[in-house]
Amino acid sequence: MSIDMYVQAATSQGENVATVCQREIAHYQMLINNMETFVSETQLRSKTYFNAKQFYGQVLIPLAKAGILLSEAVNAACQKFPNQYLATVDTSNLSSTKLESQIQQLEQNIMYLQDIQATLETTDMDDVLKDVSLSVNNKLMDNLMTSKRILEEKLYLLLDFHQRSPQFFRKSRNWRTLLTMEYNKQKPLGVQQVAVLTFHLQVI
Repeated sequence: MSIDMYVQAATSQGENVATVCQREIAHYQMLINNMETFVSETQLRSKTYFNAKQFYGQVLIPLAKAGILLSEAVNAACQKFPNQYLATVDTSNLSSTKLESQIQQLEQNIMYLQDIQATLETTDMDDVLKDVSLSVNNKLMDNLMTSKRILEEKLYLLLDFHQRSPQFFRKSRNWRTLLTMEYNKQKPLGVQQVAVLTFHLQVI
């Protein structure tokens, strides 16, 4: 399977995710503000209100704050993905399949020139013409070998980036797992308000 990287697409995706995450953070913050207003209300003193305030303060507000941290982690990871590629791999689109094919073609051309080199060295011809022909052939081989090394380095960096890139999202996965576990822990309580936190878990 080919490993392909499209810089513009990855950058655009990161920008779109940033917009979504910023909107989610604003929603979470508004939710937290409303819940904190309710918790700090002193006029509501019945046992039902006391239990609701306790649940908001001990469960829902911390979950909403964790949701903000999740959004921030997702946003950071999606920005880091293209930025790290540009910094450590290349500034253009790359495909492992295309690189491997180009390297293979260069190897064949180099072998062809090596055969020509061997033929020239054993051919009985004018010394000056032979020297010129060998020199030109050597330069061609050097150029092809340099091109091959450049492509091999790009392929190595692309494959290395492919191996490293899942680590960029580890923090966001950890936050998502934590939030999901906490949500599932509170879900059996049957408190309807917990549902307000599910929208983010469903889209990340």
